[in-house]
Amino acid sequence: MAIGSHKLSQQGAITKRMTAIEEMAGMDVLCSDKTGTLTLNKLSIDKNLIEVFIKGVDKEYVILTAARASRVENQDAIDACMLNMLADPKEARAGIREVHFLPFNPVDKRTALTYINESDGKWYRASKGAPEQILELCHSSQDLRRKVHSVIEKLAERGLRSLGVARQELGVNVKMITGDQLAIGKETGRRLGLGTHMYPSAALLGQDKDSNIAAIPVEELIEKADGFAGVFQC
Repeated sequence: MAIGSHKLSQQGAITKRMTAIEEMAGMDVLCSDKTGTLTLNKLSIDKNLIEVFIKGVDKEYVILTAARASRVENQDAIDACMLNMLADPKEARAGIREVHFLPFNPVDKRTALTYINESDGKWYRASKGAPEQILELCHSSQDLRRKVHSVIEKLAERGLRSLGVARQELGVNVKMITGDQLAIGKETGRRLGLGTHMYPSAALLGQDKDSNIAAIPVEELIEKADGFAGVFQC
């Protein structure tokens, strides 16, 4: 056994129990941890595989948002990987004032940075983490969830892990509720700068004549709309 222990040490294995050498001789199944044992435990991001599910946002901005949702000090492996995707890691905090950082925990399964944008004074929250948690955070539609899960499954088949990234504008979103006609509501919204993306009250009940609108879940409709017309108090 001493000879066996010596040979194992030459291969970088330290024997704590001499009897383990004899036990290994009769072993026919070995269970091994994956991370850092079967793999190198090194993270990398393939920019070409980044999927964007919102209009007007490019991959560079997704990377910046993920970097903002990372610690610039006392980084873990994922944070370091995100910051290294930037030309200069200092970009992660450039032009913003940090308000609060939420570190990763097994309940939320995400990290988040609440910050104030110095250019417009608005509050935002950048988050990154488990895709399902990010989808819940964004109150995503079922259609979007299906698209995201389809991408995740395809990447998993290639042995690749997925990470969700989102940015939210914080504050109160004002929506107009009026008993007036839809045309009046739209014009009032235009003049007040509230937007003209309005629907009749029938849309809230799934009774809109436009089948495309009637098919939209009411939660998603309320989230997207600038207001509703023809609404009367009971």
